[in-house]
This record gives sequence, C-alpha cells and structure tokens, in this order.
Amino acid sequence: FKQGRCIMLRQGLITLAKAASQSYPTVLAQSGAPAASQYFLRFYAKGKHKGGVHHTDEPRGESTFDLEKFDHEMHGAIAQLEKEFSSMRSGVATPNMLDHIMVEAYGSKQAMNKVAQVLVKEPQLLNVQVYDPSITDSVVKAIQASDMGLNPQVDKNLLRIVLPKMTKETRQQLSKAAHKMGEDAKVHVRRVRQHAMNHIHKEHKAKIVTDDETKTLEKKVCFAYTPA
Repeated sequence: FKQGRCIMLRQGLITLAKAASQSYPTVLAQSGAPAASQYFLRFYAKGKHKGGVHHTDEPRGESTFDLEKFDHEMHGAIAQLEKEFSSMRSGVATPNMLDHIMVEAYGSKQAMNKVAQVLVKEPQLLNVQVYDPSITDSVVKAIQASDMGLNPQVDKNLLRIVLPKMTKETRQQLSKAAHKMGEDAKVHVRRVRQHAMNHIHKEHKAKIVTDDETKTLEKKVCFAYTPA
C-alpha cells in the first residue's frame, strides 16, 4: 500500500515537472523524471522572487502603445489619397478640383477654398469667385502654375475656367499620376504599420506586455484600416 502511494506521489511530481517544461526545457531534457521533479520542488519552494514561482511572462510597467494614434495616421494617408484623386482633372468639372492649389496671399500660402468659392456652372466650366479682389492676380497665377493646364478668364474678381477636352496623352498622364499617388499612400500606411509593430515588439521584449497581448495587438494593427 505504501509502495502504491509512493508511485502515485512520484507520478504527480512528474506531472508537475512536465508543467514546468515550458520554462525549463533544458533541465527536463538532460535529467530523468525523478530528478526533474526534485528540481521543480526546490524551485517552487525557493523561487527566484519572494512568493513562490516566478512567472517569466508577467508584465512589468505601463504600456504606452496607442492603437488609436496609429489608426488615425493610416486613415489620414487614405483620406489624403482620396483628396488627391478628387483634385485630378478628369475632363468633368468638380467644385473641389482646385482645393489642393495654394495661393500666395497675405504673406503666406492659403488654400484655394479659403480665398475663393468654386462653383460648377457646366460639366466643363468652373466659376471661381475670389472673396478679396486685391488677391485676384495671385489666384490666377496659382491656377496657371498648378500643372492642370487651366487658363482662367478674368472678369474683375470672377474667374471662368473652361476645362480642356481629354486626350489620349492626358489620360495616360493621369493614369501614371494616380498610380504614383496610390503607391505613395501604400508606402505611408506600411511605414506607420511597421512603426506600430516595432513599438509592440519593444514593449514585449521589455516584458511590459505578455505574449498573448502582443499577438492581440499585432492582429489589431494588421487590421487597423479596413476600406469602407
């Protein structure tokens, strides 16, 4: 009977030793089960820290990772891309196609929609009403220098812009420009995502976040931006 109890006790110790194998694989691999059991009991009794077994994956410190910040930066890149696409001359007039043009006025650069109202009168005709007549010339120069091939007709502080018809060459240029804009946006998103991953791995290495938390954060970063 006593022998049976000893066998059961030893099997129980072996089970405990196996449970510790994740933290101490070398000890278990190089020793027999009874020796490993004794090592585990000694370790459990003493511990590296007060209070028993030391949990190597226990987080320390406070995480400074801000998922919302990285998510905002990635969405910002997509929003900028959409803005650039909307400003491209496609042969059809749109009220925001001049928004990206900056006007030299009042000693600094001003956005077009801050100094003038842009209205679509016809599919290929824009009216630009400049709020301050004294900067009309600056608005005209900015439009002409925008590489959009536009030449405003001036009537006091009202500018009329007739959009030229699209040609095969123009379409090819627009296609190349759109492709470059898209690639630039992808690079920006990848850069932000990599920065976020580096932040997570740095905190994981410092034991600020656990293994499970690291995997969860990595998944959140990978799917932080989902196109609508």
